[in-house]
Formats: sequence, C-alpha cells, structure tokens
Amino acid sequence: MTIRKIMPADLPSVERGNFICWECTGSYDSGPPEETARKKDENAAGTRSDQYWREAWVAVDGDGQTVMSHMRADPYRIFFDGHSVPMAGIGCVWTLPHCRRRGLIRSMFAEAFKEMKERGQVFSTLFPFSQGYYRRFGYGPCHTYVEWVVPLKNIMKCDTGGTVETFRPGDDVSPYREIYDSLAPFWNGMADREDCDWAALRNLEPSKRIKYAYLWRDAAGHPGGYLVHGKEQRGTLRLLDCGGTFIARDAWAVQALLSYAASYADWYDAIKLTLPPETDLRPFLDIPVVRGSTLYDTTTLSRTLRDSSQTRIVDLPAALKLCRTQGSGALTLHVSDAACPWNHGTWRIEWENGSVTSAAPSGGEPDISMDIADCAAALMGTWDTGQFTWNPGITVHNPKAPAGGLFYRKPWQTADFF
Repeated sequence: MTIRKIMPADLPSVERGNFICWECTGSYDSGPPEETARKKDENAAGTRSDQYWREAWVAVDGDGQTVMSHMRADPYRIFFDGHSVPMAGIGCVWTLPHCRRRGLIRSMFAEAFKEMKERGQVFSTLFPFSQGYYRRFGYGPCHTYVEWVVPLKNIMKCDTGGTVETFRPGDDVSPYREIYDSLAPFWNGMADREDCDWAALRNLEPSKRIKYAYLWRDAAGHPGGYLVHGKEQRGTLRLLDCGGTFIARDAWAVQALLSYAASYADWYDAIKLTLPPETDLRPFLDIPVVRGSTLYDTTTLSRTLRDSSQTRIVDLPAALKLCRTQGSGALTLHVSDAACPWNHGTWRIEWENGSVTSAAPSGGEPDISMDIADCAAALMGTWDTGQFTWNPGITVHNPKAPAGGLFYRKPWQTADFF
C-alpha cells in the first residue's frame, strides 16, 4: 500500500470508486486519464473541483493501479475571529468496501495533516456522515444551525421598497459577492470565497435544474440581500427550499426577502431556511409557537436544531494567537492530540486588550485539560465555559482560572458545502 497525492493515471480508478462508494448511477468519463486531467486543468477557473483536483490523497494497492481509498483536501480560506486564515476542506472521503478496516483513512489523514501544517493551514473542516467517526481524527462539532419551516401565509407583509430581480444565466454575480463579502468576516467558519466558489451561481440554469436566485435592492438601488431556492416535497407539504442560501445585510433585507417569498403562497405551503442559532425570525412572523403541534403542520412554525460541519485545529499555537479574547488574563491549557503531535502538550496562554499576546509550551500544572476536538469547538465559539461541566472529556482543574476570557460563544456559520 502507498499513500500519496493523486496522479492523472489514478483518475479512472477514482471515478469507479466514486460510483461504487456513493452508489451512483449513470456514466462517468472513461476516456484516457491524461485527457481527463487536461480537461480539468482547462476548466480550473470554472469549478473548485477542477481547480483543486490534484489536492486529493489516495491509498493505492500494491499493484500501483487500484485506488483503494480517496480523500480531497481542498485549500480554502475561512474567517476566524475577524482573520482570514488558510483551511483544508475535507471531502469525497471513501474506501472501497472490500478494502475497509485497514486504517487507510487514518493513514491518509496522517500524511494530509503534515502537509496542512507545512502549508500554514490553521484549520481543517469537513461535513461528516458521523461525528463520532471524525472525532477520532480530532474534528470537533463546531457548526450548529436551526432549520426553520415557516408557513408562507404567516409572514408579516411589509412594503420595504426597493426591487427584486431574478438571476439569469450570464448575469453579473458581483452584487451577490458584495453582500456576501460584507457579512462573511463577522462569522467564524464562513469561507473567504475565491472566484471559483461563485461558479454554482454563475452557471445557474433553472431549465436544467430547479434552482432560482433572487436579489433584493433597496430603494436607492443598493444590493441588500439574496436567496437561492429549490423545491422540496415532505409528504403533502410543499417547501420553498432556501437551504443555507438566505443572506441579508439588515432587518429590512430580511423583511423584503421574506415578503417576496410569501408571494409564492399559491404554489408552496412554507419556506425552509437554515440559519445560525442567533438568528430569530419571529419578529417578522405573525404566528404562535404551538406546543405539541404536528411536525410540518402547514399552520405552525417549526424549528429544528441540527449539526453540520466539524472543524479541527491543525496548528494550535497559530490558532491561539489569532483568538479574539475578552478582557485580560492568563490560562494554562493541556491539549491532547494523537494525530498532530505538535499540538499535544501544555500551553501557557496570555491575553490583554482583546488579543492573545503569548501562546507557548509550558511545564506548569494545567488549569483545564481537553482534547483537540473539544478545543476546536471551544475556540471557535460553539461553547462557553458553562458547557465544560457538561462535557466528560473536559477537566477543569482550577475553577478560578479566567477561562471565560478565551472560551465564549461566538457567531458561527458556513454557507459553503463540500
């Protein structure tokens, strides 16, 4: 077995593996691998998957031809406490059924983590099929969101002025980018998008896929918010499915987009939105929250808490030095990390005026002990210190330590899935 980065000759085997492991139907590119690689390189500006196809890791059998396991590790940048930092996005992870339970994924992660560290990728994020599985590799549950199902007839009508325009193939995406770029830095986990990350919108073609995008401009013509929606059928309930693409600069933009969605009441029963836990739509709704109501009742609001991505810290001292803190203080933290030994150990962290001034190895007794997965969730702002007493993996040795200056709740959101 060999662990290495993907090569053009691996592409047919990878394509077959994708179809087998994801139970796909249809056909795939079975042409000469060099030609497939050339097409991907030529389309590098068109899609992220083509631009970064060479960033995948593979486990190859002894014959040197059969790809037994595969994992992408695309370079991204995400926002963390106001900083744009390098991140590795893990996706398309699979192992052929007859090759499983050989430690192939673990071996690929071991090599990938070393490269991430060398590249300065402070974090790595993925969307798991199982949180417990990826916790073994140090990924903590950072992103929690609320799925709202709102009856369209219960959206309060309000004339916000301005205009709504539909996106057509070939339209300029810059108004959408302007809105996104103005808001993304305020949320931990949001991607600092590249041009290729706008390919899905740029190539949106409703006649080929039931997906539509709408932009709201205020009365002065300034872009204020946008939504992208499809359609979902849940039993008899017809949902205007906005998924994770509902972005608004302010309350007026939220009201305008919801009012526009309400105009679909003859074709849809409700709108589905996925929003951060901090975002509350009730000020825009004329609807009671009825206890004991039937889920997805077309007359009743429903809100469901869901988990999404997991993040791990690849370079702990770098992450600590980027932290936005509260007040001034110092803390001795022990972190266990079997996969990235450079993170493992006891760290003395000092901060003042909202920033970490020092994060260095320490031989002192720790105030708090945790593993790297819990450390990621805590630093990202998923938890505050009140959660520590409920977590069996976290030990508070010194209750008087000013842990709240380093670990506190922060806005977290991601609108990019991979």
